[in-house]
Amino acid sequence: MKMKMTITLIIATLLGSGLFYSCQQKPKENDKSLADKAEIEFARFKEDIEDLSEDDPQFVDKLQKRLAVFQEKMEDLGENVQAKGEKTTDVLDNKMEQVKQDANKLQNKISQLSNKTGEKMDNLGDQIKQDFQNLKESLDDISS
Repeated sequence: MKMKMTITLIIATLLGSGLFYSCQQKPKENDKSLADKAEIEFARFKEDIEDLSEDDPQFVDKLQKRLAVFQEKMEDLGENVQAKGEKTTDVLDNKMEQVKQDANKLQNKISQLSNKTGEKMDNLGDQIKQDFQNLKESLDDISS
C-alpha cells in the first residue's frame, strides 16, 4: 500500500511538473527590442527600394509612396521607444537620424518637383536621384 501511494505521488508530481513546464510563456517575436525592430524596418525598406530604377517613368511616384510608408513606421517606432523608455545605442541613434534626415530631404525635393518646369525640373530630378543614392548609402551604413 505504501509503495502504491509513493508511485502515485511520483506520477502526480511528474505530471504536474510537466504541465507547469509546458505552460511557460515562450518568447515571442513581439518581445524583440525596439532597436532590433528598427534595424529590421531599415533592412525591409532597403530591400523595398533596391528594385526601384531611376530610369523608370514612375520612379518618383513609387519612391514617394515607399518613403511615406517608411516614415510612418519610423514615427511609430520612435513613439514606442519614448513610451517604453527603451534605450538604444548612440551609434544606432545617429544612423537612424541620418536615414530619417535623408528620407525627409528626399521627400521635400519630391514635393518641390511638381512646382518646377523645364531645366529646373531636370536639375531637381538629378538632385532627387543623388539624394536617393545617399539614402541607399545611409541604409547600407545601418546594415554594416
